[in-house]
Amino acid sequence: MFFTKAASVVAYLAFFAGIFLCSVAFTVAYTDNQQLVKRYLGNGTAGDYIDEGLLMVAVGIVVGVLSEISRSISKIADVEDDKT
Repeated sequence: MFFTKAASVVAYLAFFAGIFLCSVAFTVAYTDNQQLVKRYLGNGTAGDYIDEGLLMVAVGIVVGVLSEISRSISKIADVEDDKT
């Protein structure tokens, strides 16, 4: 059950970090000030950070789905153990 809870925490962190990274990258991408790009995004382009953010969101969703599957399997196993 520890890994299920840890996976849920990782899923939430990855999802919200990806959303935050995408929102910062979109905000910076729609400005004409190139200093903002260097200040908030470093050496990469806004498109690179949008891609990275979307990948983090996808990883968060996948890990979240896997943790929910693990949680439901654990509940089914607990119910079957109680029957015997």
